[in-house]
Amino acid sequence: MPHLKSAKYIRQWVDGLHLSQSAETEAFPFEQCLAALNGVGVQTDYDLVIRTDVLPETPPFLHRYIKAIRMVVLEHFTSGGQSALDVLDSTSENTGYVDRSPVFIKSGISCLDDLLCGGLRVGQVTELCGKSGSGKTQLAIRFAVSHLVSTNAQSSDSKVYFLQTSTLPIWRVEELLRAELGDSGAANNNTSLQRAMERLIVVDCHTHESLLEFLYKYAAETAYSRRNDESTLSTDLMIIDSIRPLIINASDTYNNRYVLIHAIKTALRSICAGTQNLRSVAIFITNGISQRA
Repeated sequence: MPHLKSAKYIRQWVDGLHLSQSAETEAFPFEQCLAALNGVGVQTDYDLVIRTDVLPETPPFLHRYIKAIRMVVLEHFTSGGQSALDVLDSTSENTGYVDRSPVFIKSGISCLDDLLCGGLRVGQVTELCGKSGSGKTQLAIRFAVSHLVSTNAQSSDSKVYFLQTSTLPIWRVEELLRAELGDSGAANNNTSLQRAMERLIVVDCHTHESLLEFLYKYAAETAYSRRNDESTLSTDLMIIDSIRPLIINASDTYNNRYVLIHAIKTALRSICAGTQNLRSVAIFITNGISQRA
C-alpha cells in the first residue's frame, strides 16, 4: 500500500490544487495533514479509508482538508464502471493496439486446459474455490511448475509469484520440477532446476496489509517496465493462495471487510489493466469455502 505522501494519484491531486490556487488563496496544508494523520497511525491510503475516527484525534482546523483527502482516496477505490466501448478505446489509446489474440498459461494437463478453454488467461483473474484439502494448492503448484518449465518462460524474464498465506510445500515444487525437466530431456537437469527455482518468488502474505503492499508495488513496477523496457517480453504468473483467511482476520479487527475486498479488487484490476503490452500476467487465486449449519 502506498504511503499517503507517495501515492501518485494523491500527489497529482495536490499538485493540481497548487497550480489552480491564486496568490490570495490559502494554500492547502498537505504536509500538516500528513503529520497529523501520521500521529494517529494513519500512514497509507487504505488506513484513511478504514479509519473513521481520525477527526476527533486531529486538530480541528485541519478537518476540512483531511475530509477532502479522504474523498479523493474513496473516489480512487470506487469505480462507476465503463462501457465495453470505453474500455476498448482506453486499451487502444494506452498500448497503441488492441490485442485480440488471447494468451494462456497452461497446466500441462490437457483435459484441464480444455475445460479452462486453453488454461489461465493472461490479463485476467481466475479464481478456484473448494473445501479444505480438496487440492487447490496442489493445482496452483501444477500451474506454477508448468509455467516455469515452458519454453517461452525459460527464454524470457518470466516469473511465478506465489503469494502464500500458509506455508508452501516447496519440496513438492522441487519434486514436480525435477519430473517435468526429466520428461523434457533437459541437458543439465540440475542447472535447469536452479534457474527455474530462481524464477519462483515466494511472498509471505499473512496479513491483508502485506498482500496489498505487494499488489501495489507489482502494479507500479509493471507500469514502469511497460514504459521503459521495450526489449523484454515476459509473462508472469501470480498465485494468491488464498485471500479468504486475510479477509476474515481483517473483519475481526476492523469490521469492514467490504472496504478490504474493494481495495484488493482495485489493485488486481490495476495489474490486469497494465498487462496489455510488454509485461503481462495471469492471476490465479485459490479460496476456501465453508458450509453453514
